[in-house]
Amino acid sequence: MNEGSAFDAEAKGGGTATFTAPTKPGTYPYRTFHPGMHGVVIVK
Repeated sequence: MNEGSAFDAEAKGGGTATFTAPTKPGTYPYRTFHPGMHGVVIVK
């Protein structure tokens, strides 16, 4: 789950970030620079 990426967004100093979600249906795991923070974006 920690290899590759479907998208990339970066927020610095407590800011916010936006990204364009994938349009192809599927599950897209993501992680952050915090070791315990990760999840999955699900596109239907």
